[in-house]
Amino acid sequence: MGFTSITNLDIHDIARLSKTFELGKFFVVSPVESQKEHARAIVDHWTKGFGSTYNQFRREAFEKVEIIDTLEDCVSYIKNTTGKEPVIIGTAAKKIFNKIIDYSDVCDKMLSAGFPVLVVFGTGWGLHEEAAEKCHYFLEPIEGVLDYNHLSVRSAVTITVDRIVRKLLYKER
Repeated sequence: MGFTSITNLDIHDIARLSKTFELGKFFVVSPVESQKEHARAIVDHWTKGFGSTYNQFRREAFEKVEIIDTLEDCVSYIKNTTGKEPVIIGTAAKKIFNKIIDYSDVCDKMLSAGFPVLVVFGTGWGLHEEAAEKCHYFLEPIEGVLDYNHLSVRSAVTITVDRIVRKLLYKER
């Protein structure tokens, strides 16, 4: 089984997005110890090291980050925190027809109803098959104007969060 590297930019950008949109935790998931150590060094710099005093806004964003081994650990964390099992929603560059859910449904049927939602993103070659099997639903893929469909994870997360939050905001108005 191969793994994609955790990048400094992904952690920075997704942590800041999580704080900006006041999301729950941003889980960095990897069973590879060297990758978790790399991620911890980045997070620790901004939450405990020089970065924590240098840039308070970055510290606040990095406080949203949890480095964790498995998807099951994410589910346990959410269940222990909220008392509820989360709905797991995957993302993919291709359509998974039997499990597609619309962004509006995430708002209407889940978030507005008080269900915790865990949206799962893959990197490199996408979600690993084992993680995909645990997803209850999949969001529609983000499509561009060409057949080329290979966004960075931080771009995909940003677009997805914006689409979900916009649906939620318009619903509340």
